[in-house]
Amino acid sequence: YQSVSFPSRGFIFIFFSALLHAIYFTSLGLIYDRGDLSLVYPIARSAPIFVLIWAIWFLGESPSLSGILGILIVVFGAYVIGFPTFSVNLFIRPITLLKDRSYQLAWLTALITSFYSVNDKVGVHYVPPFVYLFFANILMCFIVTPIVLSSRLPSYMPSGICWLKKGLIR
Repeated sequence: YQSVSFPSRGFIFIFFSALLHAIYFTSLGLIYDRGDLSLVYPIARSAPIFVLIWAIWFLGESPSLSGILGILIVVFGAYVIGFPTFSVNLFIRPITLLKDRSYQLAWLTALITSFYSVNDKVGVHYVPPFVYLFFANILMCFIVTPIVLSSRLPSYMPSGICWLKKGLIR
């Protein structure tokens, strides 16, 4: 057993990590439920482009040209991987569908992923990484539990979860 101490500032990053992860899991669940996976998933996984921007802007990092090109290639690949063929219409289709709620949520998911990534990068400067993740995940569970218990659960959910929801909400 080893005692771990860290500045109280670390708890601020833990709190925001938990909150951002809760928003992330909620929006990710909604896009899985409502969106065309082949279109919304690549958008939701476009976080590296935002992380690059935030890392330069907020953290003062200076990625190499090859690093920037690598990120752009990965994001481009994630974007086109769901295309049955490569055409301009498919390439711009998600842009034209921005009025659709599932696409808005996909972009929100990407942004939130980038926010918690930068937050966590700074947070582990104050708190040892495994301790940080432990507390952030515990707190995130407390934030997400009311959302799960108040939402409609599909019929394929394990009966134990449905029983838990019925037992706690009566």
